[in-house]
Amino acid sequence: MIDMLVFFIIGLCHIVFYVYLIGYPKFSWGGLILLSFFMTVFLVFLVSYTGYPEFNAIIPILFLLCIGLLKYKQGLTIVQSFYFASMSLFIISLAKTIIPKLLLELWLLSDLSLYASSFSIIHLLSASFILLIVVVKRESINHIADYLIQSPFYYISYVSLLLGNFLLIILSSPSMSVLNTFNQKYSDLSYVISLLLFLVLLFFFFLSSHLFKEKVIQARKETAEQELLSYTEKLEVMHEELASFRHDYLNLLLSLDEGVRARNIDLVEQVYNDIIKPTSTIMNHKELELVKLARIKVPEIKSIISVKVIAAHQKNVSVIIDTPHDIDRIYIELVDFIRAISIIVDNAVEEASLSEKRELTIAFFEMDGEQKFIVKNSCRQKSIKLSEIYQKNVSSKLNDTGDRGYGLFSLKRIVDSTPIISLETVFEYPYFTQILSVKYRPLKNENGPVLK
Repeated sequence: MIDMLVFFIIGLCHIVFYVYLIGYPKFSWGGLILLSFFMTVFLVFLVSYTGYPEFNAIIPILFLLCIGLLKYKQGLTIVQSFYFASMSLFIISLAKTIIPKLLLELWLLSDLSLYASSFSIIHLLSASFILLIVVVKRESINHIADYLIQSPFYYISYVSLLLGNFLLIILSSPSMSVLNTFNQKYSDLSYVISLLLFLVLLFFFFLSSHLFKEKVIQARKETAEQELLSYTEKLEVMHEELASFRHDYLNLLLSLDEGVRARNIDLVEQVYNDIIKPTSTIMNHKELELVKLARIKVPEIKSIISVKVIAAHQKNVSVIIDTPHDIDRIYIELVDFIRAISIIVDNAVEEASLSEKRELTIAFFEMDGEQKFIVKNSCRQKSIKLSEIYQKNVSSKLNDTGDRGYGLFSLKRIVDSTPIISLETVFEYPYFTQILSVKYRPLKNENGPVLK
């Protein structure tokens, strides 16, 4: 009974590790347990019926590949799916081999007596420990995929995994004559090489992680530079609009001058009602909303939001800004925050400009130890599948081409990689709302009041 439980837990480790690797968290724990149960029963039956322990490596690989096919349309190729399935098999199987040996040594060093049942207990403790590590380190496991697929060591690690799994099959006391011969002659050597391959893969993980983070930092710098360039371009557009406005109003003054000189009150009223009054109302509204950004004391954030608001005005979108209190700092990496709010506001402006109401509201405030950045926009769709909008290559925008669908996917990655950030999405037709929350701990000065 204990041995069957061990098989089940190890099967669950394979599946959970693989699901975290490929970033496919659609399975509930009940679903994962059910999948592990079916795989374990099928595997035990097949190995018992055929007498080939080799299936302990083959069946999990095939089973994991089937799970990987569910994410095939989201950018995971079959080759990559096999790569991560091989990684899951190698790491979990090696841990299943090493940890029981270590626990057995500790057991022998202790005062505990060694019985036949002790080996089953040791394997159960080992399997439970592996599952615990996988669950605790799930966030790190989830990022391994990004590190390795984009790493220059991807193909080297691929070959290492294939070789490592072959050696583990040899260590499993296979029934095939060729593999059994290898087991008898090179069992100890296979074990040593497997450990060395694991250390090599571990080195690749850390080095790839370092290279990936440098690449991300460079990409964020380029994003910040692009935002600055966009800001400069918007300022140039505003300057051109101001020059055009100056030219138009000179002509307007000439018209008023002609009406005043001729004492033509009808012409004066017409110019006022048709041009001056509507224009002044629009200008006052835009100016009032932009003035509210003065409460944002972080220049980079204020500049970015100003650019987005101006862009919204140029698309005839009505913008309301709500910043009730001063915001004098951001509690996460500034580039991350700029990237996140840029994606949110850009999507909101584009969707609002295509909607019937053409409305956009931006709120930025602090409350109960959180910074809240809220964007609410009118939209066209009467129904939106919120569970799908953050997937890669998924977009609700018209004429999807090329790089569509990456904005919200990138936003989700930023949120997932920063523990103190949370994102809430609400849709109630005809409004779509994004709530970005950043948790922080208010600091206190010597006199006691809270410093924001």
